[in-house]
Amino acid sequence: MILRYTPMFVFMSILAFYPVLRTNAWLFAETVTFTNSSINPFLFCWRLRELPVAVLKTLRALFGKDAEVNS
Repeated sequence: MILRYTPMFVFMSILAFYPVLRTNAWLFAETVTFTNSSINPFLFCWRLRELPVAVLKTLRALFGKDAEVNS
């Protein structure tokens, strides 16, 4: 997590003193930072053994009910 937030922190620090330097590097830093949100669900499923079972159970219940209604 620290690795994903470090580029944003560095570029925010630089932009505080040189606001003209907003470049593609800033966009890269933003992208790296926001990937944290998309990676978190996978990390939680990997670390918590009960979570994948609960997710699968919920998805089966949702799609099972949809199949019965549409049939």
